[in-house]
Amino acid sequence: MANIASNLNFIENPNGHVSVKLQRNHFSKDSSDKFVGRAVRNTRTVGNVLQLVADKVPQLDIGTVYSVCDALEKVLTESLGGGNSVKCLNMGIFYIACRGTTDGKTSSPKITVKFVLSERTKAAIGKLAVLQEAYSPVCATISKITDIDTGESGGALSLNGSVQILGKRLLIGGEGSGIWLAPASGENDAN
Repeated sequence: MANIASNLNFIENPNGHVSVKLQRNHFSKDSSDKFVGRAVRNTRTVGNVLQLVADKVPQLDIGTVYSVCDALEKVLTESLGGGNSVKCLNMGIFYIACRGTTDGKTSSPKITVKFVLSERTKAAIGKLAVLQEAYSPVCATISKITDIDTGESGGALSLNGSVQILGKRLLIGGEGSGIWLAPASGENDAN
């Protein structure tokens, strides 16, 4: 464990700033001037975090810090695996949640973990400022939706029908994934 400190890969501290990539929002009613921002991540490695914790508690060597953090991780994941919510220090609460839909008869909902930020964490990120904004090239774009039943691509879709979606960099992942379209209000609504 003594050699851990010499092998750490440190990243620069962004000093309260983040970089943001802006991508045009094609689903906005006025897409000519609407963008969605995505913060560029600066991810600290486990080694970075352990070294920073060890620096804050100099009477502990990094091996001890690693052991305590490893034990904390195990307790948190075991608690979540047991169906419990976990207050993670003063950062927020991890909790068990359901995702997706189910008929309630033949299957159960899928389980996931979500996180609610504490006021302290909200205050910490509330002080961040955007250091740099850059426009991102379009990543995924739907260019055409065609109703398979009618062959039309003018916007009206058959009720409970299938569609073909054309575009760039589209990805639907995993079993049970898909796109569900909700009826719109207007004169072309199907009853």
